[in-house]
Amino acid sequence: MVKLSDFAESDLKKRLIGLYGEVNRSVYGYGTNELRISIYPNMVIFFTKDNRVKALMSIETHFSQIKQSADMALFNEFKLQLREAIEKELKLEPVALFRDFDSDYKMAVTIVVFDD
Repeated sequence: MVKLSDFAESDLKKRLIGLYGEVNRSVYGYGTNELRISIYPNMVIFFTKDNRVKALMSIETHFSQIKQSADMALFNEFKLQLREAIEKELKLEPVALFRDFDSDYKMAVTIVVFDD
């Protein structure tokens, strides 16, 4: 099994940033405005500034439950695609992915956890 420590950190960061951007474009139709990445022995944390999906913003006031459902579907699709990209391209096996977005600050955090 491949581990995070098998990669040079600078190479790993470049590859992960590329994968993250590809997945973001696939799911949301655009890249990120700003992306920082931190690598730890068994996890990777992505900090991003993103735009909100305009279609979801337009239904937020009158159809908040539909908007929340659509948000969750997009989050889950993003996590699935990111997991698959990491497995396929880097041969790493994430054990968990967590993602959250703060709409007031337009910031997202994605955490990918690997076995020790």
